[in-house]
Amino acid sequence: MKHDRSKNPFRKSSKYIIAILISLFSLTFAQAQQKTETQYLLKGNGSIEINAFGGPTLTFSTAYKKFALFIGGDAGIIINRVLLIGGYGEWYLSEYEQTIREMVDDNNEFVGDLEVQLKFNHAGFIFGYLYKSEKPIHFGITSRFGWGLLKWEPVGTNNPPNDLQDNVFVITPKFDIGLNLTPWAKMVVGGGYRFVTGINESYPSRRPSSSYISDKGLFDSTALDSFVVDIGFYFGDFK
Repeated sequence: MKHDRSKNPFRKSSKYIIAILISLFSLTFAQAQQKTETQYLLKGNGSIEINAFGGPTLTFSTAYKKFALFIGGDAGIIINRVLLIGGYGEWYLSEYEQTIREMVDDNNEFVGDLEVQLKFNHAGFIFGYLYKSEKPIHFGITSRFGWGLLKWEPVGTNNPPNDLQDNVFVITPKFDIGLNLTPWAKMVVGGGYRFVTGINESYPSRRPSSSYISDKGLFDSTALDSFVVDIGFYFGDFK
């Protein structure tokens, strides 16, 4: 016995069921699209919220494979609780001494060994992104770009035979954890890596028994690169 497919009521009704399901899905999707609003870093109504901040910082790192402590300060603005733009400065507080061997002066006269102490400071700009900064504990990514001065300061003399300094460029990307302590105070703990570039100065050197003068590097080109951990205490409008 043959069945007439054109008279199959289930086949005919299944088409309507599929059509209804597709229609319901389309309406649900369209409604969901209407309820979803695109979010922006800058507010859609044209207003921009700007909050200023500033405060002292402590940075722990290494220099010439020795512990190095820096003291400094940050200041800037936070735009719509997301974008951070500011400036910073850091000064080397620890003491590190070494000997520069077999120096000669500008007249190529032999000077000998010179005891020196490291000086290092740098300052520049901060750029960052904050994630949910309204939360009591939140996160951020910041980068510091600064210009600095490396210097060997002679120990026991005020008249060094040569210019013992170099200009450098410092880059420090960091990951930060922010703690909102009060509406006007917060603490930030960060960790990252400091890159010091542009070290290229040298000094003239020769042995006492030789007349041959050679140039030696004034600073170790990688001795200031270091992992860093810093703590900042900031004051401003964090409501």
